[in-house]
Amino acid sequence: MSSDYKFGPSWGMETQLYNNAQIKRVRDNMLNKGTTMPNPAPSARQVGGSHYKDMAIEPSEFIHRNNIGWLEGNAIKYICRHSRKHGAMDIDKAIHYLELLKEWQYGQSKS
Repeated sequence: MSSDYKFGPSWGMETQLYNNAQIKRVRDNMLNKGTTMPNPAPSARQVGGSHYKDMAIEPSEFIHRNNIGWLEGNAIKYICRHSRKHGAMDIDKAIHYLELLKEWQYGQSKS
């Protein structure tokens, strides 16, 4: 797993990659000056793209607020993002999670 982080326009600079040591130096420098480093809530950011951030409500929030199960939640996630990310492959993934649900919850498998 990479220890690089991407910070960008919300900080008023071009997007750059920083590693943990660089982030620690920046944080320590800011703390010494009495300022703090922005720390957005996890729900306010997305790791690895923006395909959910452009939606009126993110699938993760919808799934959580409605107490939707893991299999159903994954199907919803892939259905919501298919046009923004991996197209037909995401539809296939959604179908796969629904087939698992049919098999495991209702004893029905694809013939």
